Amino acid sequence: MTPREARAAAPPDDVRATAAHVVARGDVAPEDRAYAVRKITDVAARATMPLVAVDVRLSIAPDPARARPAAVECSIDCNGEVLRAHAAADTIREAADLVVERLQRLLHRVEERARAVRLRHRDAGPGAWHHGDARTRRPPFYDRPVEDREIVARKTVSPAPETVDEAVGTLELLDHDFLLYLDASTGEHAVLHRAGEGRYELHQPRPRPDAVDGCVAHVVVSPASAAVQTVASAVERLDLGGEPFVFFVDAGSGDARVVYRRYDGHYGLITATP
Repeated sequence: MTPREARAAAPPDDVRATAAHVVARGDVAPEDRAYAVRKITDVAARATMPLVAVDVRLSIAPDPARARPAAVECSIDCNGEVLRAHAAADTIREAADLVVERLQRLLHRVEERARAVRLRHRDAGPGAWHHGDARTRRPPFYDRPVEDREIVARKTVSPAPETVDEAVGTLELLDHDFLLYLDASTGEHAVLHRAGEGRYELHQPRPRPDAVDGCVAHVVVSPASAAVQTVASAVERLDLGGEPFVFFVDAGSGDARVVYRRYDGHYGLITATP
């Protein structure tokens, strides 16, 4: 093998052996910069997949009266899977700690998904789906008679705050059709779902088009507000509208909820708690 062939056959460089790319804006103290970079690179170093790039952005708003003036942004390229986390807080160190928590969750999800893919490859026969193919094809909904439909799956979640772009990443990692999450910019629960052709639609209790300003992903805000209603009325709306899910605010508890159609023709119910 020639030296050129050897270089071509070698795996891509792993940035564990190199420094992260860091950009700081504003009055970021050197010791706070070092703290944030160390915490983030420590998390990245524990990833089981090759790391292609680690980018960190630190900023302090010039207005001292601004709430949560310190911001930390990070993106980690794990062999083509880009994980993004962002947090704002009173100090750079507090924001860095929040980003680290989110990165840990994202890395765990990526690694769990990769593990599931390896198991499918091991157990599947010829013609099975492989990672990198088109996303999972959904089976058609079973047209169960309305009178036979029941809520057969109930789930309660307490999601951590995410930006819209982070929610898009989570949706893709989980390979779900929609995601009930806590929006970091509004402090309210919202639902993100696939709108087709690489687009996403954001459903909020009260539509705020500015919530997607600056998003990397192509996200549009639904003009419809989440209705305040009971589970029974949401199910009725689901049946009448033929939609895959209904996002609503429970009339009794005030919790954000999603009732959705399962592929077996029954319903599922997800409740988000503070």
